[in-house]
Amino acid sequence: MTRFGKLGDFRVFSWRRPMSGKTITLEIDTEHEDLLRQYAGFLEEMKDLAASAPDGTVLDACEEAVIEKGREHQRRVLQQAVQSRLDAAEKKGAPLRRCSCGQARENRGVSSREVFTCLGSLAVRRRWWGSRCPCSPGAYHADAALGLDGGLSPRLQRKACRLAADVSFATTAEHLRELLGVSPASETLRLYCERQAGRMAKWQGQETASAETFRRAEGAHEFAVDAGKVNTREKGWRDLKIAVVQKRPAAAPAIPAEWESRVLPGATARLMWAEISASRRFRRSWHARLKRLGLPSMARLHVLGDGASWIWKAADRALSGCRQTLDIFHASQHIADAGKRLFGEGTAEATTFHEHGRDLLLKEGWTGICRLIGEELEREDTPKRRQILDRLLNYFLGHMTRLDYAGRLASGDAIGSGVVEGAAKTLGLRLKARGARWRHKNARSMAALICCRQTDQWDLFWDRAA
Repeated sequence: MTRFGKLGDFRVFSWRRPMSGKTITLEIDTEHEDLLRQYAGFLEEMKDLAASAPDGTVLDACEEAVIEKGREHQRRVLQQAVQSRLDAAEKKGAPLRRCSCGQARENRGVSSREVFTCLGSLAVRRRWWGSRCPCSPGAYHADAALGLDGGLSPRLQRKACRLAADVSFATTAEHLRELLGVSPASETLRLYCERQAGRMAKWQGQETASAETFRRAEGAHEFAVDAGKVNTREKGWRDLKIAVVQKRPAAAPAIPAEWESRVLPGATARLMWAEISASRRFRRSWHARLKRLGLPSMARLHVLGDGASWIWKAADRALSGCRQTLDIFHASQHIADAGKRLFGEGTAEATTFHEHGRDLLLKEGWTGICRLIGEELEREDTPKRRQILDRLLNYFLGHMTRLDYAGRLASGDAIGSGVVEGAAKTLGLRLKARGARWRHKNARSMAALICCRQTDQWDLFWDRAA
């Protein structure tokens, strides 16, 4: 049972515990009276709902009511707290009433603004302060005190960007409506997310906090590169170059037969970035970025990638002296394709050729490939078979120095570029969604947003903004 009474500028709030018969009396400020009345009434309403709900639906009914009505009570608390800060910032004698040079600002009237938050819509009242001083143009200066950056609160923008890094803006709006009960338009979300993505893209190449964390992490430096596609409005489909650098402790030494069963330790630190650019431009920042991340020398860097020639040309020029490994899955696929052309797809001979060739590659590298081709030519040497085997030989000829899989396994290094393959797939799922066409600058910005979303840079960016 609750009772309210007045005592000067305060209210006396009495509450009797139902079973014990004890009464608690609180003295509160009058401005909080309505909130306490609402909460007290809400508690009574929830008890009645729990008592009247049919069997089997009690938890669901009460949970739905608490989420919906509890969110409304929290929104009112937030509204009151924010408005009180605005009133204090604009009261007589407050520093906000004068510009930096000391000249008084003029009150040009009060205006209300709707702001979407994670708890719903707030209507905040603040004043427009004008000034004839050139150092301080007219504005709603109290917005800066609140950290307002448009019509969405910073917290809601963060959650919207997190969702938009994975799904479309329309689906982001649906998720926010279902999970938080707020419903900004999808076009509004697009504008805010792309704006934050642009800031993130600019910040990503300049920030130093993640570099400090990366330097302190344990493990050796791995660098993997790949490329995807993105559809731009200006020039159609463009290459999206992707780079991932991480630190990983060495795994236990393994023999070639254990290449699939061995377990690699997880990465202790990881950063990734992507650009729509030519390989010549993309590689320019590699050396400086890696040095900033604490790489002592290029000889300590392990570069992994598929058979794309631009990757290895860029690595030779920008990262001279690094250790290089051709992704084992791409190398194995080339052997499998040669087996299909030699013996036919799905045949037992093609499977045997693939498995035998992969084993030789893992154990002997380039020498194993030469042995495999020699064995096949000894078995039967026809123009068609020679053409197929020459094609296989020429592919691996361009990667002779990148086939030391036995040595990499013995030293506990990775022999696959799965980390960047996964990054390319993640970027592709978002940027190549059905019907998606991006402006060039927005595609680059959204790529930065997705990359940060997958690493520790996400929290660093938003903590910095806060």
